Amino acid sequence: MYRVGPNPKRMKTAQKIQSSLLELLKTKELRHITVSELSKMSRVSRNSFYRLFDTTTDVLVYACDTLSEDFVKIDDYIEGGKMGPFIDNYLRYLIDHSDILEAVYTSARPDILETSMLRIKTVKYPGMSDSPTLEYINGLSCAASISILMIWIRRGKRETPEELHKIFTDVFADKLFN
Repeated sequence: MYRVGPNPKRMKTAQKIQSSLLELLKTKELRHITVSELSKMSRVSRNSFYRLFDTTTDVLVYACDTLSEDFVKIDDYIEGGKMGPFIDNYLRYLIDHSDILEAVYTSARPDILETSMLRIKTVKYPGMSDSPTLEYINGLSCAASISILMIWIRRGKRETPEELHKIFTDVFADKLFN
């Protein structure tokens, strides 16, 4: 569990810890990262860490919750059933936040992202909170997000969001949405 809240000082400290975690995840598995390492790297005392987080995994949960809150706002770009602006913003968002999604992937914890996004979506769409449809849509969007991002990383991050959009629409979206 984490206890960051809207306090600017806590948010700044949490961001320092999150950045350090993402950096450590480039060379180490999540389960092998200690609070001591995070504290040292982020220059945040262990006491401050424990005021905000219970475990190192909670830092990744916090990162995903923050990411999910912003991600759900992309739904607002769907205008009149047109998926083009949504897809553009979705792909740009994935690229801009690839560090967190890559951390979820390399930590083998897609459940954190899925749970986080579902929690946020049930707040945004309260009428669907008990709907299996929302769970399936959520699962599909999480799986697609991580898959698209991992292919893009494996290919050396060569494609721009515009190129990814063209690939996506040529192969997938035209058949589903038009």
